[in-house]
Amino acid sequence: AVCTSAWHLGDHSKARTYVQKAAEYSDEYICATTLRGWIDLTCDRHMYVEKSVQFFDAVLSESPDGPADPTTQATNARNSVEAVMGTVAYLELKKNYLEALELLNRTIVQHPTFTPALIQKAKILIKSNDWEQAAEIAQRVLTKDSANMEALMLTILYLEVRECRPSVTDSNLNG
Repeated sequence: AVCTSAWHLGDHSKARTYVQKAAEYSDEYICATTLRGWIDLTCDRHMYVEKSVQFFDAVLSESPDGPADPTTQATNARNSVEAVMGTVAYLELKKNYLEALELLNRTIVQHPTFTPALIQKAKILIKSNDWEQAAEIAQRVLTKDSANMEALMLTILYLEVRECRPSVTDSNLNG
């Protein structure tokens, strides 16, 4: 908790120190490793950003079966998804959209209810200039959750930028 707080407050150095200590004294190695990857990915030092993907890879290379305890398996699965999303963020930063999309596609198949992967895929598709597929994904999310703000914003962006239909956007916003 202290690691995460320091990270969110922008003190990457202190967060990095806390997460290293937590990894030494805790069985939550996977959680600490995932958090360390995110801390390094979001700091402004190129050296740390480049090394961040190594932490995500370490989590993803762990055995997919994990331990027999179901609560630990659930935690490992959650951290694996967080590590995948960290890897995707790293690939996106490097403008390696094709590899990021492949990783997201695998994640969506394995975790079909994990909406952040769908939203991230739509955002990367927009960066890849595939607006139509991004709009379809946003609609897919809105079918599951009509109040999903990110999907609504992506839909509005599509209608405004690609379709040039402000009247349709207005009617969608007003209900």
